[in-house]
Amino acid sequence: MRKALGLITLLLFGCLPAIAQEMPTGEVGGGYTFRSYGVPAIAQPPSRLSTNGWNVTVDRNFNSWLGIAFDLDWTYNSSNGAETDIATITAGPQVYPFGHHKLTPFAHALFGAGRFYYRAPCACVGASGNSKHFADYDFAWVAGGGVDYTLTKNVAIRLGQIGFEQVNFGLQDFGRGAAPAQNNWKYSAAILLRF
Repeated sequence: MRKALGLITLLLFGCLPAIAQEMPTGEVGGGYTFRSYGVPAIAQPPSRLSTNGWNVTVDRNFNSWLGIAFDLDWTYNSSNGAETDIATITAGPQVYPFGHHKLTPFAHALFGAGRFYYRAPCACVGASGNSKHFADYDFAWVAGGGVDYTLTKNVAIRLGQIGFEQVNFGLQDFGRGAAPAQNNWKYSAAILLRF
């Protein structure tokens, strides 16, 4: 009996390195982002602006259930001669409630900064290049999560990352008072390289 117990213990300890290899130390990836931007009612009747672009993500895992995530994304829309660019860079804790497996769900809360840029044609006197434009920078935060699918030890696909994002770009009020916070929805998908 003691020999069998010793053999089982040896086998369990022998499996520990294989279990530890499932959790990547970190990930770097990039892909597509869609942002549904909540245009402030003060700027026009309440509406949403669909923007498309790219994202870059970097994740550092401390253990099988906790890490830190860094996200950079940029989205763009051009309609009726007007151009809108929105970019955010955020970082914060990322939690893997079930650890790392073939299919790995996660949740995160990210905090950082956002940039809004708007340019539109204008026949105004003094407008540079017959266009009116402005940029604004402000605090941004995102709460959400997603699911990663492991292809190989070093490659995974971020099937989807969905987040609620809030920014407060004040210049969008066009000088008519303080604009309320903008509530946005984001979807991202990416290819991840793991190490």
